Amino acid sequence: MSFRRFQFVIRIILIIIPVILFFWLLAKDFVVTGRLVVEYDFSNDSPFIRHLRSPDNVGRIQLNKVNRDSTQSMKRDPVTFDVQLPRRFVRTIVELRYTKNPEQEFRLGLQRRKGTVSPELHDLALVGTDGPWTIGTATFDHLERFDFSKDRYQFFLSAPGLTRSKDPILLTSIRIIFEREPWTMNNFFPRVWNFFKRK
Repeated sequence: MSFRRFQFVIRIILIIIPVILFFWLLAKDFVVTGRLVVEYDFSNDSPFIRHLRSPDNVGRIQLNKVNRDSTQSMKRDPVTFDVQLPRRFVRTIVELRYTKNPEQEFRLGLQRRKGTVSPELHDLALVGTDGPWTIGTATFDHLERFDFSKDRYQFFLSAPGLTRSKDPILLTSIRIIFEREPWTMNNFFPRVWNFFKRK
């Protein structure tokens, strides 16, 4: 291959890569598939899920040297965490991996629209185990009923009576699936128009 042809190929590559990256980021931002999965395993920061708040109610993040799981303990009730998102969604399924005393009540909540006093709390449906961890899920439909100020949803971990218990709840991962209508040929132009109209 001549040097001139080599230069031409390099230029094409340098043009194509940013274009591909731009459209990939655009697809991520618009969530064109209608499904966004976000995860936080306490070992690395997540661009979506903020750290557990209520510092007095949680312990420090620790690494289990045996199974290499990073964990954080919930010592008191309640604990909150925010999820920052690029778009509104219509439904979410939250999956928690945790261990707790079998007698301890443990629920997940989502903050309703402003003006309401308390979050909507759901029991965790047990879906299985993963080694020492219990896997529980909670589903929230009709997310338009919930607060999305500053492009974030606020979740609550509720464990009444945990303060009096000697057994904290230990969390090792949070996985959340957000769903909305996917982009199609029929809704593409109306949604683009609505997007720029809001700007």
